[in-house]
Amino acid sequence: FDKYGNVLEYKALLTGTSRNCGGGLSPWHTWISCEEYRTQTSGGQCWQVDPNPNNDNHDNPQETKLGGNKGGNYESVAVDNSNPNKPVFFLTEDYPDGAMRRFVAEGKGWDALHSEGDVTFLLMFGDNTYKWTKNEAAARESARKYYKNTEGISYHEGKIYFMAKKTQE
Repeated sequence: FDKYGNVLEYKALLTGTSRNCGGGLSPWHTWISCEEYRTQTSGGQCWQVDPNPNNDNHDNPQETKLGGNKGGNYESVAVDNSNPNKPVFFLTEDYPDGAMRRFVAEGKGWDALHSEGDVTFLLMFGDNTYKWTKNEAAARESARKYYKNTEGISYHEGKIYFMAKKTQE
């Protein structure tokens, strides 16, 4: 856009995906686009897109490690970049048992989302406490009970803020 609000250029940077949802901005100014679909055998993934035409990956969006092997009904992403050498990504899933996913990357910058990392899931308890667990099934049951259908997410000053469409039963 120019200063008068006129469109100067428009171009699709990510194609071939399905039902893209909110996503989120990375600390290195790329966009993480989340696919929001889930079937019996597969699910959506998260894609990193670089809008800067001067960068190497501008015309090369790539699937990230955030969605894991099975994929999911992903909505949005937030990042804790307090340690730029090991950023932490938080991913919401808009599904009744969509457990929040935490991915601690083993890289930095663009490569952080395409390198190996540690995946854990949010497990909430009835006494308003929580922990991060490797037990995805337990975390999904916790999501179904305490935070169904998570939507937007933000990380700010050491805290995660997220919204769920449906509340505790």
